Amino acid sequence: MRIGLNSEKVLERTTGVGCYAYNLVRGLLEIDRDNRYVLFFHSDAGCYAGEPWLAGPNVELDQYGAKGSNPRRILWEQLGLPGRARRSKLDVFHYIDHTLSMIGKPVPTAITVHDLAFFRHPEAYTRSRRIYKSLVSPRSIRRADRVIAVSEYTRQEVLEITGADPDKVSVVYNGIDGEFRVIQDQKLLSDFRRQHDLPQRYILFVGTLQPRKNVTGLVRAYAELVQRKAVEHDLVICGERGWIFDEIFSQVERSGLTARVRFIESLPQQQLPLLYNCAELFVFPSLFEGFGLPLLEAMSCGVPVVSSNTTSMPEVVGDAALLVDPNDVDDMALQIQRALSDRELAADLRNRGLERSREFSWRKCAQSTLEIYKQMAQS
Repeated sequence: MRIGLNSEKVLERTTGVGCYAYNLVRGLLEIDRDNRYVLFFHSDAGCYAGEPWLAGPNVELDQYGAKGSNPRRILWEQLGLPGRARRSKLDVFHYIDHTLSMIGKPVPTAITVHDLAFFRHPEAYTRSRRIYKSLVSPRSIRRADRVIAVSEYTRQEVLEITGADPDKVSVVYNGIDGEFRVIQDQKLLSDFRRQHDLPQRYILFVGTLQPRKNVTGLVRAYAELVQRKAVEHDLVICGERGWIFDEIFSQVERSGLTARVRFIESLPQQQLPLLYNCAELFVFPSLFEGFGLPLLEAMSCGVPVVSSNTTSMPEVVGDAALLVDPNDVDDMALQIQRALSDRELAADLRNRGLERSREFSWRKCAQSTLEIYKQMAQS
């Protein structure tokens, strides 16, 4: 088979979709030497340099011009990419981020749906994002030959919102990279903490700063604990600024927490496991997730987890986290305090998290995805 992948998001490993794209493509190339892969991406893709897994004999890199603005990328995906894919004589094409072209589907096509949050929480998106996604995503799902959902929750959302044929929608879970692990080297951790001027004890959040991540709710819960002098830890918030994020910083200032809340906007990917390992608790108060990769990352690093009890998150953590209603600030504060003050509970959460995280891998994700490609080519 000649398998094409729209690989633009591989360049954005710091986002959830980018992490999925990078690890899926890498996993496919590691397990499959029989089929040929054509990867479409823009020509100034500097991050591809030095990636040995892209130099295989069954890989073609199809470059299509310099990277531009987001509208320019969308225009290319909608108008330019179908023709390019057709000329490449592909057997299967995979759009790995929600949408496919509305004007052409030259070969059997799969899409990955990471979430449909813009339907459930439209207020959490800018007007342009909301309009584009709500118009294009449902039609893409209906037109695709196969749909890959990253969780059973997301699969049910796809069926309910779009009316897609259940037989063509499959669940393929995300995985976890081996670099996320328990780090025993205390000097390495100490050096990292000193390098980034991190507090000795801290609660951690990781994720893009946008409304549905509910970082303001976390700040309010943390402020309640500080006011009651029930926590000695600082709060570290790591994530790039997405959209409608100003309220997060305003909430920190209104709560008088500027000295105790540390923002890390950018961190090299290879240092992220160190950030988790230095934390005493990971809190993920998101309102809506199609999967929730940071939960797996934290559990793999042996960090106790407090997670929202909504959408896909209970499916990911199983019995390995304390679950809270993300809209209940008092309950969030209570569970954070429990996890920090009860050593036996924290140790149990740590062990359960490590065990749970072993059930997920990018190799499994790649193997299941390759099986879908084979089914598409044979149908």
